[in-house]
Amino acid sequence: MVGRTNVIMDVQARFIRPAKSFHKISVSKVACSEAVSSNTCSHPQEWVFSSGVCAILSAPLMPWTPIFASMQPAFKCPMNAVR
Repeated sequence: MVGRTNVIMDVQARFIRPAKSFHKISVSKVACSEAVSSNTCSHPQEWVFSSGVCAILSAPLMPWTPIFASMQPAFKCPMNAVR
């Protein structure tokens, strides 16, 4: 349906060991025109970062900033293990 947009984000992370730094992160955007079939999905954007990952994840005004702002415990580098 044109003009109707649902935005769904699912982010899960579990750190069983402390993470001193991140070497690479990939963020993909998937756009689907129908919820019932993955055949209607496309991957119009993908961002891959391999340097300064902690700074990029913590930067303001990024598409993922609201997600990281709502994380509990708060996101920071290095990440402590959560059990």
